[in-house]
Amino acid sequence: ELSEIKVFNPETKETTIVTENISLKNNMYIDIIPVEKYVYVVGDIAKTLFFDKKETINKETILAKLGLTNEKVKSFEYESLKPGSVVKIKIKKNYVYTSGAFNYTGRLDFDVSEPITLSAIISKARGFNNEFNGEIVLFNNGNTKSITIEENKIYNDIIEPGTMIMAKVSKRDVYILGEGVANGTYTAKLNDSLWNVLLRAGFVPSNKYEIQIKYNDEMKKYNGEDAEEALSKMPIIGEIYVNIKKVKNDNVLIYKNGAVKVITPRTEDYVTLIDVFSSVNGFSPSNDGTITVYNNNEKIAEFNSFDVINNPLAKIPQGSYVNFILDVNLNYITVLGNTTPRSIKSEIPIPLTEILGQLSIDWRTQKYINLYKANGEFEKIDLDAVKSLNSILIQPGTVVYVPSTHNQYVYIFGEVAKPGVIPYTKGLNVIEALFKAGVNTQTAELTNVFLFTDGPNQPPIVLNLKDFYKGNNVPENMNKLLEPGDIIYIPKNILTNVVNVMSTVSNFMSFFNSGYTTYNNINNIISGN
Repeated sequence: ELSEIKVFNPETKETTIVTENISLKNNMYIDIIPVEKYVYVVGDIAKTLFFDKKETINKETILAKLGLTNEKVKSFEYESLKPGSVVKIKIKKNYVYTSGAFNYTGRLDFDVSEPITLSAIISKARGFNNEFNGEIVLFNNGNTKSITIEENKIYNDIIEPGTMIMAKVSKRDVYILGEGVANGTYTAKLNDSLWNVLLRAGFVPSNKYEIQIKYNDEMKKYNGEDAEEALSKMPIIGEIYVNIKKVKNDNVLIYKNGAVKVITPRTEDYVTLIDVFSSVNGFSPSNDGTITVYNNNEKIAEFNSFDVINNPLAKIPQGSYVNFILDVNLNYITVLGNTTPRSIKSEIPIPLTEILGQLSIDWRTQKYINLYKANGEFEKIDLDAVKSLNSILIQPGTVVYVPSTHNQYVYIFGEVAKPGVIPYTKGLNVIEALFKAGVNTQTAELTNVFLFTDGPNQPPIVLNLKDFYKGNNVPENMNKLLEPGDIIYIPKNILTNVVNVMSTVSNFMSFFNSGYTTYNNINNIISGN
């Protein structure tokens, strides 16, 4: 049965497969062909099994060749066990299902000989994502069981095949705004502390800062130097809002003749009079003058050239503003703020466009400049009104102040990947802001996008942007140009109530101060009043 015999008859020129004994004749050709002994295995295993001449084709031999035992086999099906037969084998499988905050969710298969332990499941699911709250729930045959997961602990609990394992999700977002940090939204890891998140945001511990924290509707304040102990013990659950304020200015700001100089104490909390005097080349180009020192918006000292000679080590505390008033009577137009400070000597008015041409201004973000006039009047100039700029004349004695734009933001939250703040640039529109924040198109209700242009306590504008995300054009009146301080909220449900949205937005924005203050009372400091 292990060979095939073919006989060629030259007289009839026919080849016959011989299955019984025949008489041979002269000149016949006999071809004996060995027949391979094999079976085909299909099902969970696809393989061709070959057998030696003396091997018996049976279930035990087939399983042995496959490295299986009866305990691992769910079914073994065949019509007959002979060479060329087809055998269908189903293997018993161990599996569980994962969902929730696992990095892999779905069915996890285990070898039948491999015990299904909780640690093995966590390993196969590639651990947890940042939204894991530390608790998993097991569902099997109508029963549930909760297990709290501790970091770096091995769990040898045996899990029944077919169990559904859900890793519970908890939002851990920290919204950070303020000075001395990289503003934005930070997602904390499991067991992460608020202090670690602040350090990741670039915070450097110092008593110059005050840390304000809103957590569970409770507001707390911490000294920036002493906060580590308390904040290292503060777990992050849900949403935490952090605002960092600079409460102690460690610089000394010196104004002289249209120029601003900043010096920082090296070791002490003060600088000396001679430090200030020498940093701006004294009273030059005049021979004399007055040095006035302000701190906490109050005049605390006044010096003249006699004091510089006789009391050069007089202390000027950090955080002070120092104004040099020269005795010489010169007419200047002073430029300060978010540009290179300078003093332009002039006896006659100068066109504003001529002054702007000399300044290094970021025109992408700068919308306004402020004019502080010698008579005490204030005027705000819109830089987008290009035609009117040509007709504006700046009188000698005026202070041209370029406001800072580095801390101008648009706020966006709701169903977006990166809720928080987006730096404002001129021409920023709603759709561009949504792209930067990353809209969750699977859950966002884009027919009701709320735009707050007058603060969180005034009714918002409702925008329908659904067509855009379907590849269609959006009317211009739906894609509004944004201004600094605008707030965008993307709801999850079309039934979201406007009043509820206003409450949510108001709660969010009440914590943050959307504007950042620079040095106050510039005109008073310059004039010495």
